[in-house]
Amino acid sequence: MPTAPDAVSAPAPVPLRRQPPGPGQVFLSIPQICQRYAVHRATVYRWMDGRGFPRPVQFSTSCVRVPLAEVEQWEADQQQGRG
Repeated sequence: MPTAPDAVSAPAPVPLRRQPPGPGQVFLSIPQICQRYAVHRATVYRWMDGRGFPRPVQFSTSCVRVPLAEVEQWEADQQQGRG
């Protein structure tokens, strides 16, 4: 019996963190990150998978945000060649 060609699997979803925000902590949405770096949202998720970009925090089933302080630390690491 012939076998079906191997299907291309979709990339694994980015694991989310569930943590309460700290007092005064600022978060960015994925669209805000895309605008900040002038990239597509898929690029942001690739960075999360391969370049150490901070993982988002899940606030609800449809709301994820990335801590601004972690984004700024990632930027500094990239500029110093640690990323």
